Amino acid sequence: MADVIDLRKNKQVLEAEVELKKPALARPEEISFSWEAKEYDRKTRSTTWHLFIGGVATALVVAGIFSQNYFFIIFVALAYAVFMMYEKKIPGEIEFSVSAEGVITGRTLHRFSELKSFWIFTDSKPQELSLETSKTLSPFLRLPLKDVDPENIRQFLKNFLPEKEHKEFITDQIEKSL
Repeated sequence: MADVIDLRKNKQVLEAEVELKKPALARPEEISFSWEAKEYDRKTRSTTWHLFIGGVATALVVAGIFSQNYFFIIFVALAYAVFMMYEKKIPGEIEFSVSAEGVITGRTLHRFSELKSFWIFTDSKPQELSLETSKTLSPFLRLPLKDVDPENIRQFLKNFLPEKEHKEFITDQIEKSL
């Protein structure tokens, strides 16, 4: 019953109640570490690479025409269009911070109660902080540690989370190689 809103109350009371239910982000004085990084590393690709991908998409469309699979043709065309839009997109800057409440990525607070463990990948460029979450669909969260000292973050996070080695997924390796 706590989530029921009484519409008979005036607007100011309702707004105050809604504000109380929102998760509060850490105040600046409570933040231990803060840094900014790009959403993803944008790679410069040659014209030959783009022509190759376009050729593969064209070959798949031709195969779809011969097999009279029109759904496949539409899927390949849409996938190629989305891929090209992603290639043209300029990555935005995201602010990351670590506080006693949890880890903040952009405007999202990941509380320590929602996290299982952490690991810092020091062999990758840039170094990355990996957080194991309790979510089923996205069990790991990887944050680039741009200019932050990973040892300081490790010592701080040990107070709240266990340090457990995380394995790099095959999808991460494929993403880095593309």
